Amino acid sequence: MKIKLFLFSLITLLFTSCEKEEGIPANYQIELEGTIQEIGPTFWMYGTHKITYNGKLYALKSSTINLDKYIDKRVTVWGDNVNGYPVDSGPEYIEVKRLVK
Repeated sequence: MKIKLFLFSLITLLFTSCEKEEGIPANYQIELEGTIQEIGPTFWMYGTHKITYNGKLYALKSSTINLDKYIDKRVTVWGDNVNGYPVDSGPEYIEVKRLVK
């Protein structure tokens, strides 16, 4: 009986942990929601993509996620501010670490 209770508890814990991992973002500096666009030519010269959130433009890059797959798609992104930015009156620069459609 104790083994069954232990196994049930273990399975429940694992299932609950997996569910929470999907819905709860890690502790990143910033969370943005919007439509990802190609950045194109800019006067500030950084970032590969952009997103507008609450009327504010952000430049994006990611070393782990192919942002091209999400062009023209509404997403939520989590990431960190890139040190030393913004420059040349450009937008904040975000390293995207996680993305959800």
